[in-house]
Amino acid sequence: MNKRPILLVAEKDSNSFQLMKKQLRDSGCGISIVRFSSGWALLDFLAVAELAEYMSIKNFVVLIDTDLPEIDGMKVLKQIQKNRNLKKLPIVMVMENQDPIEISHGHNLGCGGFIRKPVDVEELFSAFEKLNVHLVSREIRDIVI
Repeated sequence: MNKRPILLVAEKDSNSFQLMKKQLRDSGCGISIVRFSSGWALLDFLAVAELAEYMSIKNFVVLIDTDLPEIDGMKVLKQIQKNRNLKKLPIVMVMENQDPIEISHGHNLGCGGFIRKPVDVEELFSAFEKLNVHLVSREIRDIVI
């Protein structure tokens, strides 16, 4: 992916999101970052973007906390994977515990990677790079980090 994507983040905790956003900015990441406080809000956005034909899969990458209100992150992932137009979205999930069974389930549902909470930006960059998504260039990372 050559063009910088928009990072869509489903995170219920505003403080955790603000800390992660600050760390991304401090690391030289200049992409747009949009927070959704629930899984339903993220799914609603994706549905509207798709209906408006605004969405190009290449424009968005998704970070989903597994612990969301109303609908958990795995169910959000499952809903995204049901839609043939959204299936190829690069998705990384954030987990407090690294339960191997839950990770295996997530991979089976189409999740591209898992990182630990609280988010470490190097871990986040690496997880997305494995999906061929570069949130910040290697040159900037070498200078800033």
